[in-house]
Amino acid sequence: MQNFLCPGHAAGREKWSFAGQKIPAIMNPYLTKVMIYHQVHQLTREGFSISYISKFLGLNWRTVKHLLTIEDDRDYERLLQNASAKNKLLQPYESFVKSKLEHHRDTSSSQMHDWLKEHFADFPYASPKTVFNFVSWVRQKHHLPKIDSTSDCQMVEETGQAYCGSFGAILFSLLLRSYTHKSITKKL
Repeated sequence: MQNFLCPGHAAGREKWSFAGQKIPAIMNPYLTKVMIYHQVHQLTREGFSISYISKFLGLNWRTVKHLLTIEDDRDYERLLQNASAKNKLLQPYESFVKSKLEHHRDTSSSQMHDWLKEHFADFPYASPKTVFNFVSWVRQKHHLPKIDSTSDCQMVEETGQAYCGSFGAILFSLLLRSYTHKSITKKL
């Protein structure tokens, strides 16, 4: 058997191994699906059962069975292209989501869901997962990666130093410094 690993397999989390070549685990979803399709067919040609393949690749057995019903590579590629081109429920709100993401890169999908419900009275019911997928799609399409916001740094007048973190962390740091200063002066 060739050395095939996938992200769902315990040994393949860091890298894929495809025909002896190490491939980074971060790949685009289209290529990942195509590689899994070929892995399923390769393992079947080598005589492995659907159950074994599903466990080995971390897929549902029904998915493996479905992939095996598609014999031609071109048919599978057409299926993937049609799935990515289908109309999205939240497509009319793409410009709003894009503008919000341009100004607030650290916005979570749940925050975006709230903004959509607040700004549009006719906003249809959409599950949080649907909104998450749509926001991820908009980020990918318009090259707007999520940038995690760091806590603001604040200048503390008593020490003249900047502290980054919550007010509780700053207060704790000041109390600790005060306590250690007092214990040092008592020892002298």
